[in-house]
Amino acid sequence: FDLLKFLIENKKNTRFHFEISGWILDDEVIKLINSAPYGLFQFEIGIQSTNQDTLDTVYRKADTGILFKNIKRLIQKGNAHIHLDLIAGLPKENISSFRMSFNDAFNLKPDMLQLGFLKLLKGSALRENAREYGIVYESYPPYEVLKTDAISFKELICLKNIADMVDAYYNSGRFDTILSYIVGAFGTPFDFFSKFAEYRSKKISMNIKIGNVQQYELIYDFCRGNGDININLAKECLAFDYLMQGRNTYMPDFIRPDVSVDKQYIWNFLSDRHNIEKYLPYYAGTSTKEIIKSICVKYFKYNIFKFVRHPAFNAEDCIVFFDYGHKDRYGRVKYFPVQK
Repeated sequence: FDLLKFLIENKKNTRFHFEISGWILDDEVIKLINSAPYGLFQFEIGIQSTNQDTLDTVYRKADTGILFKNIKRLIQKGNAHIHLDLIAGLPKENISSFRMSFNDAFNLKPDMLQLGFLKLLKGSALRENAREYGIVYESYPPYEVLKTDAISFKELICLKNIADMVDAYYNSGRFDTILSYIVGAFGTPFDFFSKFAEYRSKKISMNIKIGNVQQYELIYDFCRGNGDININLAKECLAFDYLMQGRNTYMPDFIRPDVSVDKQYIWNFLSDRHNIEKYLPYYAGTSTKEIIKSICVKYFKYNIFKFVRHPAFNAEDCIVFFDYGHKDRYGRVKYFPVQK
């Protein structure tokens, strides 16, 4: 408590990363963390598993109920960056159990969700009892688990592929809108990432790194192959995510809006001082010619602005202004919708 308080009172342009045991945080500490300036703290919290048999076997005495309650309070406030960890390959954790652990952790909506794989370090209790749990591990550092009597080598490879997709599409923060739409179409987050990883591995080897546009194309093609997904809405979600990355003169054809916004309309809108006062007050006194250099305007068939806040089908169209000259407190591009 005293250390956190000291860092808050003497804050500089530095982010402090801590690994913490989330279940031992008391109300006083949580309130202190939630009072800190945004971005000052980054907390890594190990969930490892939500399977109680597994937790008991590895002598982890965490109270999952209290742990999740505390994590929710930190995430809802949004002041600190919350990074949650899961571990695959633990004793008594089969693929079905890990699926549940994954869904439990993902549904907390952390800033990052990391899937780690158990390593049996020399001298550890699990290494000494490896045979009891059918654990086979590498004979060289870092001694990563290859299989157990609960989970196969093939299943662990599938989880590695899922981990890669979570990193690329969830942890990157570049696909928030499309994920908020399509994940639910697959029942659970784990089922979505499992299917998506399987699709990726069949289309492009997981060993091959793909670029930004290819990542967008991959998830777009994946959506097209699923009948439960409205591909037009998915396309607009992807277009919004792409535009939120920052100014880019190139926009892939497969997500490019079908209708362009009239340039004269944009000029007239940005020339109106009332619009500037309402939407872009920090540009007061700036010429339209200068303002327009930082602005990108796109037409959406669906009200993407409402969708971002409450993911639900909405056929009401809108125009969205993206201001690449300014970002919000979270470092995201500022934007606002306008009904034409």
